[in-house]
Amino acid sequence: MAWTIGERRVPCMGFWGPEDVCLGQWWDELTGAVAALADRQPYTLDSCEQGDPAVLFERTDASLHLSIVAGIGGGAPHPEWQNAEFAWDDLGAALRRFKHDLRQLLELKGPPTLPAEWKKRFSELV
Repeated sequence: MAWTIGERRVPCMGFWGPEDVCLGQWWDELTGAVAALADRQPYTLDSCEQGDPAVLFERTDASLHLSIVAGIGGGAPHPEWQNAEFAWDDLGAALRRFKHDLRQLLELKGPPTLPAEWKKRFSELV
């Protein structure tokens, strides 16, 4: 799985393969990243799982820098993804697009009834 910020595709963490991710975790982690970065605080997304690397976000004014760094679970940094620069506004747009697309996917192909926790999480405004 990968996601797009602006014009760049960012490789994402997988647990048991590139298509096996915890969607609720992505929802919460990316929401937390945007909130921290809005306050100009760095944010590290680290699953601590199975040798995955971590993703470090840092903001300076209108720019966002993303680095794939060593993860607690043993993942190695990715040399081609150190301080990759994006527009700050593009992260918010990518998050809104992700949330919109996930909601659509759940409506079209999800279970007929979602657990209450998922309904609450996925009903928040974006």
